[in-house]
Amino acid sequence: MEKLKLIKAKDFEKQTQELSDEKKQEITSLIDKAFIKSTGNGVSKTGIEEDIYQYEEWNIYEGDLVIEGNFHSDLPLIITGNLIVKGSYTDGASYGGIMVLGDFKVGEHIISEYPMFVAGNTTAQGLICLHYNDYRCTFLGDIICDILFVNDRPFEMWGNELIDAKLYYYRNVETKGNRRYIQKLKDEFLDELDEEEWDDEYVDIYLDICKVEEFILEGKSIYK
Repeated sequence: MEKLKLIKAKDFEKQTQELSDEKKQEITSLIDKAFIKSTGNGVSKTGIEEDIYQYEEWNIYEGDLVIEGNFHSDLPLIITGNLIVKGSYTDGASYGGIMVLGDFKVGEHIISEYPMFVAGNTTAQGLICLHYNDYRCTFLGDIICDILFVNDRPFEMWGNELIDAKLYYYRNVETKGNRRYIQKLKDEFLDELDEEEWDDEYVDIYLDICKVEEFILEGKSIYK
C-alpha cells in the first residue's frame, strides 16, 4: 500500500457554511426526498434526525468533494453531492460525523465510529468497519466492499439495498462468539489487529480500531 497524504475535514472549513435554521430545513427536505426515493417513506421512519442534529456545529460543503489522499473527518460535515476519496476514510477520536447526500466512493477503507448517513451508494475497495458506538449509520443505497464488519453499532439499510461483500459480519450480543466468523476474521486480518474479549463460555474477537487506523494512515496493509 502507498502512504497517502492525510487531508482533514477542517482543511475545508473556509469552504463550508454553518448549519443555520434555514439551511437545516433545506437539508432535512433533501434527506426526506432521499428516503422517499429509496423507500417510499419519509425521514420520520427513523431517528436519523436526532443523530444528525445532536451536533450544533454541522458544516455544509456544497457539491462534490474529491479527496486525493486519505480523509479524516474531524468536523461534522454535510456534503450535498458525492464524496470521493482516493485513499481511506476515518473519523476516530474526533467527533466528526458525516452526511453524504450523493454517493460515497472510497479507494481503500472506511473506518467509522461516529454518525454516518449516505443517501446514495457506498463503495470501498477494502474494509468497511463500523465500530462500536451509539451513533447511527444509515445507508439508503447499496454497500459494495471487500469486507463489511459492523461491531455492535446501530446500522440501517433501506429500500432495495444490496450488500456485496465476500464477508459480512454484524457483531452484537446475539452473534458474539460465532466461531465461524471469528475464524474468518482471524484468517483475513493481521494478528496484531485482533482484540480479544473473554467470557465464561467463549473468546470473541473484534478489530482494534486504533491499530487499524494507524496501519491505514501509515500505508500498511491490514490483511494477511
